[in-house]
Amino acid sequence: MTNQEAIETIQANYPPENYTLLREALDKAVNLLNEQEAIVPKRIDGKKNHFIKCGNCNYDLMTGFQFCPHCGRKVKWNE
Repeated sequence: MTNQEAIETIQANYPPENYTLLREALDKAVNLLNEQEAIVPKRIDGKKNHFIKCGNCNYDLMTGFQFCPHCGRKVKWNE
């Protein structure tokens, strides 16, 4: 199940008007799932070289890093 499918299932089965405390906990869980989604790195072209930065925290990345060493977010290279 993807993060988006999990989010849709939670939202469909627990409408906002019911289960207030459960809904708050589920909203926190959804936010955590969204934070885990991979980020696309940014490419900055210089005069002689180009630089690759984390799309979340702007930390310098090297090609092939699977996770940002600064913020820990997964890096999505294929976009």
